[in-house]
Amino acid sequence: MAEDYEPRLRAVWPHQNRIERRAYGLLVDAYVKARYSLEYSIDIEQLEWLSGRVKLLLDLVEQVSRERLATLETAA
Repeated sequence: MAEDYEPRLRAVWPHQNRIERRAYGLLVDAYVKARYSLEYSIDIEQLEWLSGRVKLLLDLVEQVSRERLATLETAA
């Protein structure tokens, strides 16, 4: 949903190939399945890839937030 407001966020979760779509699917599944199902699993390579994407997301959200705050400060 946030991608509608900030298009730069689309680059965080690429869906260009099956591996990227699968990795993102594992993240989505982890939200529920990792807590309630013993069948959820993720290998170290997938976890490392997702960790890198989450770090990218954090950095980008911080940048976008700072830019937005700066525009609000100058408007006030």
